[in-house]
Amino acid sequence: FFKRKRLKFLDDHTYLSRNMVVDSHTQEFYDKFLSTLNLKDMSQYPDLWKTYDKLSNFLSLDHDNILITRGVEGAIKQVFDNLKFKRNAIGIISPTYAMYEVYARSKNIDVKKISGEKPEYKISIEKVKALASEVDVIFLDNPKSHIPHYFEKNEIDEILQFCQNNGTILFLDEVYVGWESDTYLNHSQVANNLIVSSGLSKIGFPSFKAGWLVTNKNLKKILESNRSSYELNYFACKGIEFIIDNIDYVEDLKDNLLNTKKRWISKLKNSNKFKIYDSKNYVIRAYSEDSRIAKTAFEELKSEKIIVGLVDECNLVFSVTNCHDIENKIIKALK
Repeated sequence: FFKRKRLKFLDDHTYLSRNMVVDSHTQEFYDKFLSTLNLKDMSQYPDLWKTYDKLSNFLSLDHDNILITRGVEGAIKQVFDNLKFKRNAIGIISPTYAMYEVYARSKNIDVKKISGEKPEYKISIEKVKALASEVDVIFLDNPKSHIPHYFEKNEIDEILQFCQNNGTILFLDEVYVGWESDTYLNHSQVANNLIVSSGLSKIGFPSFKAGWLVTNKNLKKILESNRSSYELNYFACKGIEFIIDNIDYVEDLKDNLLNTKKRWISKLKNSNKFKIYDSKNYVIRAYSEDSRIAKTAFEELKSEKIIVGLVDECNLVFSVTNCHDIENKIIKALK
């Protein structure tokens, strides 16, 4: 066993460090969701058939290709709980989601990592293929939360074909798809060694903890063999159905935040302290070779009750927000 810890958050602080949409939804939108809840349903188990129907139509895929999970994390857990690891190893591209390594360590599975050179952190296809040759599953989050490099569809094709020839499964984590990048599913049929996962958390609804994976029928049977009798609770199921029915609201939310990101980047581009990097979503990265500058800016913002991610000694990572007071404080600390 290894020790886990639960994060404790400070009251009255704004956490821009969690790669989340931090702005509140409108009261009207909240009330509209509540109106979909049915009093008599509260005493029943959720009807997953309705949720699968809604998601199947939304993704234009058969039920047999879809497994609903507790966010992308739930999809990751299904992989570790149900697949056989003949090489006893997984591959990840660092920096990435911490739970890949947590679940691997809990199963005594080796974790092989690769990373790009700072400050761009770009990874070559050949480097990914070399990693894939050594592992059972390669977890590829594409796009990453705060790195502008993104594998295009033809590059994923090449990686996937190599994995297929090598007996490796490609787990494509698409939780940040839909902002400034498109899903790979629109490009290709679901291969027999491909798992694609996404969810609602990074489009502003982490409270539902709702996600899904897409794969071929045979692999899905393996992955769902130990699923719960009900994959999600009533509220999360209603959340999936409601968001799909109100996807125009989500698209407007995205457009608004992406415009906000452009404004922040424009104000920060002439910073004397940091080099500013865009992403394929609502996250910005500020890079400095001088670790003292990064640490000072982090502490200055923390004194203002604003928490940004100090992901290493050189990089500050943070989500944008439409709060102008926070925006002004970020610009002042980083410029």
